[in-house]
Amino acid sequence: MFTPIHRVLGQAPGPLDSALIDRAIEQRVEEATDLEFKAEVYPAQNQVWRAEAAKDIAAMANAGGGWFLFGITDDDDEAASAPGVSWSDGEAQRLRDVAYNLIAPPVVGVEFHPIPRGGADPVVAMRIPSTSERPHFARSKKVEEGLVAPLRNGPHTVFMSEAQIADQYRQRFQRARERREELEEAYRATADWLDRENGVCLVFEAIPREYRSGQRLAEIAASAVYAKRPLRLLLRGDYATQSGHPAEVHRGLRGWVLRLRTNNVMPPYRIGLHDDGAMSSCHRLSGLADHQGDSEVAPRGERDQCLSTDVEYYLAQNIAVLRNLAEHLNVTGGYSLRVGLVGPDGAPIMVRDSIPGFASLVPEDQREWVKNFRPLTVEFDPLAAEGQLLAQTRTLAADLINQSGAQHLKALLPLDESDTPVTS
Repeated sequence: MFTPIHRVLGQAPGPLDSALIDRAIEQRVEEATDLEFKAEVYPAQNQVWRAEAAKDIAAMANAGGGWFLFGITDDDDEAASAPGVSWSDGEAQRLRDVAYNLIAPPVVGVEFHPIPRGGADPVVAMRIPSTSERPHFARSKKVEEGLVAPLRNGPHTVFMSEAQIADQYRQRFQRARERREELEEAYRATADWLDRENGVCLVFEAIPREYRSGQRLAEIAASAVYAKRPLRLLLRGDYATQSGHPAEVHRGLRGWVLRLRTNNVMPPYRIGLHDDGAMSSCHRLSGLADHQGDSEVAPRGERDQCLSTDVEYYLAQNIAVLRNLAEHLNVTGGYSLRVGLVGPDGAPIMVRDSIPGFASLVPEDQREWVKNFRPLTVEFDPLAAEGQLLAQTRTLAADLINQSGAQHLKALLPLDESDTPVTS
């Protein structure tokens, strides 16, 4: 971890611990654009605490991100003492609620790091990420003032002028273009990982809104991220219990490559888990030799066709792996995701589904041959609550299979009216 305190004290990246807090007080570290000390967490009895918190969080986000340290008093903007604060998960949740509901666009990925103080109340560090969605607007204390665009300026908060807001919008649109180009380029490269002349492939590319930096992902962690993927959150019983076939694991460019080569039984795949939190994968869905005589049940032997349930299953598998990766690397700000189907160059492909209640497939003339499947690009939070995660996954799966006329999701769990997974 590297915080503004590490920077001011001239220290290398390291833990944010009680000893560092003591040094910050001894050296009277000054507040800065990316560092603010607060003696207490916003008191709930203060009727305008939400507006105050929204203003502070939005101002820090608009300045490129930074840190609040609750439980440190300041004297003339310098760290003076560390009495600590009373802290609970509820305190963290109410501040996340403010960041999401009282700021537009929301500030996601806010992190909290309680720092024990030897039996006394902890100091709590709140990290505001650098976002690509600037400018962020906060609800004003006064209803008639509407939204305001605050900005950190050294240790103080000011409000942006119209020209500053316009400049931040220009920068946002430029960042969005660059990010879209980066995602599309990575997707094209991943689509070439397997020879698609041999069958239809599902291509999945995910880049975090805020890249992780620092220590690289360990091999044992990369293997665990794949092996422990929580399929039960997304898939029905038999699909959720399908075992993961052993993968070859080797070091790649700034990350790990997990792959299964063609074995004529399971489709080959290649997955990249990157040190910075990004993930790439390509799964073959068809063209398996041992299914050539099985076309009534599964067209996996056909190079230009795939099953809708395979699309669902491997999409869910990718999302489950991404959830584990984000958890392990603490990538909390969400991802930009691009997913699609690619097949033999120049040849149309078809997604086949079975007749409801029967084992046989819907006839080809009732489905569409698609020459160019449209890849889907979405903002995606793999760490969302289970119901929200499933809803996002179902929408992606439906948008993929619908392009060929297939309609019914059979492998993914259903949702009830309140977006709660139905597991039985």
